[in-house]
Amino acid sequence: MVGIGLSSADVIPLTVTARWFVRRRGMVTGLIKVGTGSGQLVMPLLAGAFIMSYGWRFAFICLGIVALIVLIGSGQLLRRDPGRKGNLLDGHHKPVQAQMSAPEGGLSLREAARTPQLWMLCIIIFLVMNCLLTILMYVVPHASDLGLDAIKAAGVVSTVGGVSMFGRLLTGLLVDRIGTRKSMAICFILLIVGFLWLQVAREAWMLYLFAAIYGVAHGSFFTLISPTVARLFGIDFHGVLLGIVLFSGNLGGAIGPVVAGYIFDLTRSYQLVFLLLAAVCSVALMLTPFLKPAVQKS
Repeated sequence: MVGIGLSSADVIPLTVTARWFVRRRGMVTGLIKVGTGSGQLVMPLLAGAFIMSYGWRFAFICLGIVALIVLIGSGQLLRRDPGRKGNLLDGHHKPVQAQMSAPEGGLSLREAARTPQLWMLCIIIFLVMNCLLTILMYVVPHASDLGLDAIKAAGVVSTVGGVSMFGRLLTGLLVDRIGTRKSMAICFILLIVGFLWLQVAREAWMLYLFAAIYGVAHGSFFTLISPTVARLFGIDFHGVLLGIVLFSGNLGGAIGPVVAGYIFDLTRSYQLVFLLLAAVCSVALMLTPFLKPAVQKS
């Protein structure tokens, strides 16, 4: 039930954002994802305080009621595109102002499915989510194996969460300036550098440096996916295409940690896991030049 509910957490707000903004689509998407990161940072602390004070049953009831009211209430304010409210793209008020940022339409689901770009993007996101979720699951046990106490080990993940919010906003700005493909390549390079750094990281400060490098890339990829789909295929069927791409990413995120855990059971070390993650990112990086728009602007 939770999985079904969470499935809409990215698709709906990011698709609405893509339909409302063109010139600053990257920046606004970054702001949306900063909201996601801040929620992941703040809500567990509030939930923990409620659980300590009132018990987990009452705490979850309260969280459920808040989610019900806030999500359904805010959903009533959303409109699929500016035309539903008589507005124009990018906040313009005159048709002449909006001409330069008018969307190019887009491919239908059937048309997009016939292009290699869709499946190439699915493979890339499959690979990157494999890496992102694997490292989040195993970096704390790895830090503990190196001798860090529980608080310092958990602090590595907290650093990732905090820095990722900066990465989400920074990448949003980069997307508007240099495009999605170059921004994605930069993020893959950061991931590769981070995973290679883990091969030699043995002290707390070295792990925190990894968390800072990785955190920027981690947050960046969650900002990149929606603008990339819009750039490749337009916005007419952005919602379903984004859902397909995110599905492939979730599939990779489900498989990666299982494979990594099996490798650890065989080798009793995470070093090979991190090296393989660097290799996976290298493969994905080599695929990024093929992400050329499948739809041409009119």
